[in-house]
Amino acid sequence: MQPARRRPRPVAHRRALHPGGHRGLRPARPRHPRGADPLRGQPPQQERPGGQGTGRARRRLRPRRQVRLPHPRRADAAPRRRRLRRQHRLPRRAGGHRPRHRRHRRGRRAQVLPRGHGAGAPALPGDPHRRRGPRPRPYPPRGHEHPRRPAPHHRAAGGPRLQCRGHHQGPRRESAPGPGGDLGLGSVSVRRPISVAVVGAGPRGTAVLERLIANLGPHGPWAGAPAELHVVEEHTPGAGRVWDPAQPEHLLMNTVAGHATAFPDDTVAMDGPATTGPTLMEWAREHAPGLEPWQHPHRALMGRYLAWAHGRIVRGAAPATRVVPHATRAVGLDELPGGRLRLRLADGTELLADAVVLATGHTDQLPSPEGEALADAAGRHGLLYLPPGHPRETALDALPPGEAVLVRGLALNFFDQLALLTAGRGGRFEPAGPDGLLRYLPSGREPLVLAGSGRGVPYLARNQVPGRMPTGHTLVHFDHAALARLTAREPGTVDFPTEVRPLIAREAAAAWDRVGGPAAGPFDLAAVDRPLTGRKFADRAEFGDWLRGWLRADIAAARTPDRSPLKAAAAAVTAVKGQVRRLVAAGVLSGASYRELEWFRSFGAHLSSGPPASRIAELIALSEAGVVAFVGARPEVGVDTGAGCFTVTSPTTGGPPATARALLDAWLPGQDLAGTADPLLGGLVAAGLARPHTAGTGAAAVATGALDVGADDLRVRTADGRAHPRLFAVGIPVEGVHWNTPIGARARADAEMFRQADILARSALSAAD
Repeated sequence: MQPARRRPRPVAHRRALHPGGHRGLRPARPRHPRGADPLRGQPPQQERPGGQGTGRARRRLRPRRQVRLPHPRRADAAPRRRRLRRQHRLPRRAGGHRPRHRRHRRGRRAQVLPRGHGAGAPALPGDPHRRRGPRPRPYPPRGHEHPRRPAPHHRAAGGPRLQCRGHHQGPRRESAPGPGGDLGLGSVSVRRPISVAVVGAGPRGTAVLERLIANLGPHGPWAGAPAELHVVEEHTPGAGRVWDPAQPEHLLMNTVAGHATAFPDDTVAMDGPATTGPTLMEWAREHAPGLEPWQHPHRALMGRYLAWAHGRIVRGAAPATRVVPHATRAVGLDELPGGRLRLRLADGTELLADAVVLATGHTDQLPSPEGEALADAAGRHGLLYLPPGHPRETALDALPPGEAVLVRGLALNFFDQLALLTAGRGGRFEPAGPDGLLRYLPSGREPLVLAGSGRGVPYLARNQVPGRMPTGHTLVHFDHAALARLTAREPGTVDFPTEVRPLIAREAAAAWDRVGGPAAGPFDLAAVDRPLTGRKFADRAEFGDWLRGWLRADIAAARTPDRSPLKAAAAAVTAVKGQVRRLVAAGVLSGASYRELEWFRSFGAHLSSGPPASRIAELIALSEAGVVAFVGARPEVGVDTGAGCFTVTSPTTGGPPATARALLDAWLPGQDLAGTADPLLGGLVAAGLARPHTAGTGAAAVATGALDVGADDLRVRTADGRAHPRLFAVGIPVEGVHWNTPIGARARADAEMFRQADILARSALSAAD
């Protein structure tokens, strides 16, 4: 009697979709009883004498270990079809019949297929070896059941991380053979999610995100469409760089609380679905009780509101919309074959997007030639030079207490720097009378601030009447009819100095005369703009006495604006700014007129966009306490190499030069694409995906420093002037195509920021769909 022959070891089989349209068992790999198995590396099997042996012998030789083989590549399946089988559970077949699965349950022993069930042999409906499996899972695939569940990070060996479902560059819709296969049961359509990236999540970027979510919501034209919205912001989402919720509370907003909002309202004219949300005042009832609408709250409070608003917007996204935050910066962007965009982030992540919106806000600039020379001189002589920048990011701790520091700039940035150097170092203000004046109690850790600027005086105070909101102005001369006549002209034909500036002066003069009457005299725009023209003081002390009196008069006017012709003219200039913004967007100004726009920006900020009146009262108190002294207009800075210090002189004041071992430039540099230090914006121009904006025509064209976009659709213009179908920009980077872009949204005023955000969102979704 021959020994029993060893039975081949059974193999656990993976599920596979057979041509018959249902799942069955992949057949076992044939054994090699007389030779080595090339996949397993087994030695040749030795036959035992005795043939097959008895049933007892077969049971005794049953293997205990089961081996799972790799899925063999099917020759009759395309790569995309294999991926769909792997990623998606195909839905039930027509007629309600579910495909049955030959699925091994946990803890069950694998079976050996009988003969006739080899490779390619379909399992018949009445096959007793077929097992009933669970119901197939519909779209979305595993790992994406919840719309906010983070996607897995896919990284090739040694390559960057990709965060986007559907890395292929195929069309929006993909079709895969349905479960009926050759039975003619049709096909299933799988839709790749819309992918839009928003770079920058300050107030403007958050407005774009809100409009994207609203248009993807149940009342929008893209309702139900699966979408991934990537939000790239290295600071607090919603607040961004400027409105950091963690900044000191003595840094104030420049606008009153009653005007601030992060949500559109029913006054906003837009095509997208109407949505709304709490204004700052409505939110403050629960989170900051006691805030009055006429007050200037601290910026940290506004930052907390903006961060809360961002979270509410994200939580309100539709189930099919997934918002993916990225707490880093964008450093590059490439266009891929097929049109999609690849956004490269500083942490190595690469995002594949159908559309990208740039809302980067204030970006860093390269040092100017003067700044490089001052930094070089400071390094050679052991001095300290602090270049322009955001106040909270400036190294003010390097300024020692009690030592002099020269400060250039008396605008809004200056008041923030001054607050950090005084109240931020422990100083305190207390009331000094019923007229709103203050007294400063120094901490002893303040430096001596020697301040000057081109104008020589600080920005004028905003109106601040306790219990009253600021009043507006009704346009008389630069009204909508005048604007329509100018915007109807050919591009580049309107001259700002001769055609626009007179309208501004007449509007301000009308408001001046209405309040002041003949006793106030005629309105002198040049005298308001440059009050130190023609004045000369013996020394800085005399100039300081005059300036403190000038500031006290300004505070009195800000407390009683109804009786001040100056504050009435300021309200008129505020109303005119909207007309100038529309005129710039129409593209009719000549190239030379853009230089005049710089003048009007400075003049308008000085007259009508200054600090709260309380800041002017603090400046007077600091000057009286000997913490601040004024050097005059048009200061000229030099370096005394012998004494090892900076020097400053002014044509306004006499006496010896002021000296200090530290120099602080207290302003925020304007945005200029030619001098940007942002790698994303610079890389776009270098790659030809964007170009600088020029105003005017022919030889009279001048560069505005803006990123060139369409004034209406905000699509970025490529190097050849073509409107990029998938790349958009808004806000401060396009200052020059639009004007006065740092201005935020105002509640109940048809805010342009929300109208632009809706245009951007709908254009981006149209490009991605």
